[in-house]
Formats: sequence, C-alpha cells, structure tokens
Amino acid sequence: EPKFLEALRRFQGTPETILQNADLMKLLLPILRGDLAIAENYIYAAEERLHCPITAFGGEQDPLIRPEDIADWQDQTQQSFNLHLYPSNHFFLHRDRTALIQAIAKELAPTLSLKS
Repeated sequence: EPKFLEALRRFQGTPETILQNADLMKLLLPILRGDLAIAENYIYAAEERLHCPITAFGGEQDPLIRPEDIADWQDQTQQSFNLHLYPSNHFFLHRDRTALIQAIAKELAPTLSLKS
C-alpha cells in the first residue's frame, strides 16, 4: 500500500489531504486500484476506422502518456482529427479546465449548429 500511495502522489491527481486521510483512502483504494488494473490489462485490438471525427486532449507534462501516443488516435478515424495539448500533467482537466471547456465547445459548435 505505501508504494501504491507513492504512485498516486507522483500522478499529482489526488490532494495530499485526501491521501493522508486513512478512512477516506480505505474507501477509495479499491476503486483506484480497479481503474489502474483496467488500464494495465487493456489490450488493443485493431478494428475498422471510425466514421466520425476524433478530438483528443492531453497534458504535455503527463508522465504516463506521451503526446505522440495521444496523436495515435488519428489512426482510429476516417475523418478529421484534432489534438489539444495543455501545459500540465495527467490531470490537465483540473488546471486547464477553462481552456479545455472552450476547446470542447469550439469542437462541438459546428455539430450543435446543424441541430438548431
């Protein structure tokens, strides 16, 4: 468990006050371990490319996923691909929330305007 908690600290996605709360971590650890187990055990299987655009988001300082790996999502679509990188880590969605929401809104705007 100490090694797992140290790994969580390196991800920088869980506040230290939560990591130090034994009761709360007792509840969260099985969920966090399950999430990581899914990621560790996933095996990619190539399938037909999607018939829809893909937009991918990521953090430039992510210690787990390199920007080039995120860019590989372009191989999964027959249509357009857009990549948005933010100057943060794996949890860029917290630090760069406003920019992320603006990018999502911009990506969805053409689709939403067709529906009105």
